[in-house]
Amino acid sequence: MASLEFDGYGYRLRFSVPGKRFQRVRLGDCGPEAAERAKHHVEMAIRAHRRRQPLPVPTLDWLYQSAPRQLLSELAKLGVVDDRRLLGDALRAWVMTKLSLSAKRLEQVERVSDSLQGALGDVELDAITPESLTSWGERLSEEYAENTVAGYCGIAKQFFGWVVKERLLADSPAARLPSRFVRSERLMEVASDTVEQLCQAVAGDELDVALRLARWGGLRAAEILRVRLSDLNVSASELRVRDTKRGCVRIVPLFPELGTLKAIALRRRDDVTHTGRQGLLMPDLGARTTSAMAQRAARLCERLDIVPWPRFWQNMRATRESELMDQFALKDVCAWIGNSPAVAIEHYAMVRKTEFNRAIGKAS
Repeated sequence: MASLEFDGYGYRLRFSVPGKRFQRVRLGDCGPEAAERAKHHVEMAIRAHRRRQPLPVPTLDWLYQSAPRQLLSELAKLGVVDDRRLLGDALRAWVMTKLSLSAKRLEQVERVSDSLQGALGDVELDAITPESLTSWGERLSEEYAENTVAGYCGIAKQFFGWVVKERLLADSPAARLPSRFVRSERLMEVASDTVEQLCQAVAGDELDVALRLARWGGLRAAEILRVRLSDLNVSASELRVRDTKRGCVRIVPLFPELGTLKAIALRRRDDVTHTGRQGLLMPDLGARTTSAMAQRAARLCERLDIVPWPRFWQNMRATRESELMDQFALKDVCAWIGNSPAVAIEHYAMVRKTEFNRAIGKAS
């Protein structure tokens, strides 16, 4: 598919693309090892082109960082590669440079990568503006807590710093990306009747379980996807939760409102007994992302003509913590929800209509 020629002046790469004539491209001032790498990656690119498959990430990385400009231009003319500098390609190459990070940190990097591509699309890098990144940050602020948004923005700045370092852009569009955004409708009480209506529409489905765990269990969206069947202790009425923020495990009571969850767990346990497979409480949702779960919930709201509230999962969690604060000691509530008293008071506690009605002696 490709071969190297040395003529005393340097290496030339000879390659062919199905249906095209043989091409010869000088590789410039390079040694035998660099020439062999070029030959290997060109073969990988041609193979992917012939099979109509995505380019291997190492080959993408080489194209961006090491490929001679003339060779890249020739491959683009032949339709083997796209010489446009696309966001998706750059993100994949950048993530490959982060594989030495801890599993938790790498997961954060991958989430930010997915979020950027989902929000901006696979655009050319030079089409990304500071305004488009600010809009991305504002949308994040409607969905996530302040510290999470700050973390996402920090990782985005690292990515665009790498883009500039690799000379894919002259300047970073994220240079002035703020870490804090003013939220509109930051906290909103989510009525239990509304969530119950959603749950009844998908009774027994995994989305039913997810909604209940958010509204009456106070779990984060990412924590919901990780709940395993073995985490449920029905006899002790407790649920073991893998805390995604603090990297620990916390115990959450199976509140009376989660009674349906017990029945679902017992039914799933019977299924496991018959199939012999252990695993997630919600295997279908668990194989997806929090964004996919949010999309399913949004479609359900649309079907029932319910307007989705801002920060869909976070406001269910905040509503639950506010309810529990009215009934139990703050230290216990924070242990169940998985935050500190300071964070709970500043970012979760809300003034609720039901408490106002109780204060004036009016039945809620």
